[in-house]
Amino acid sequence: MTSKPSFLAQLLESAGFYVRTAADAENGMRVYSEWRPHFIWLDLRSQGTSPLEAITNIRALPGGRDAKIAALTTGSFADQRDAVLGAGADDFVRKPWTPRTVFEIMERLLGVRYANSPPAARPVVASAPYDLSGFEALPADLRSHLLNAVMLLDKERIIEAVRSISAIDPRWVGN
Repeated sequence: MTSKPSFLAQLLESAGFYVRTAADAENGMRVYSEWRPHFIWLDLRSQGTSPLEAITNIRALPGGRDAKIAALTTGSFADQRDAVLGAGADDFVRKPWTPRTVFEIMERLLGVRYANSPPAARPVVASAPYDLSGFEALPADLRSHLLNAVMLLDKERIIEAVRSISAIDPRWVGN
């Protein structure tokens, strides 16, 4: 749980974590009550209810002692470290933080392990050769758009390029 959709939320989702966000500490307590996450990232800049009060209140809720809470802060809040940890947070992270720091803290507090190696390569199965004659007849900008989309593995741009190609020459798609 984070205070708002952010780079942190995107980072965690991209790593396969389920994420819910809350706009402020009060909504964070409501989200916790409804969802009961294993881990909470709490931004100390949260509006409304004091973040320290939010930590105390979450700890008092059913299962609240089991959740891990890490507080995120800017340099100006560094003097709050003792108060935040005293309120029940499990860790205190100063900004700027790195993705590595985020994952290391979650690994330590939750015991999660990450697969850091690329997936094993799968053999490529040869298919029937395609007749590419006529491909060069497509407009250069469309060929370039398709090539760039494929190189970036951008699914949306690939689909867009294929639609444009099929509008020009339907024989290129559908088989």
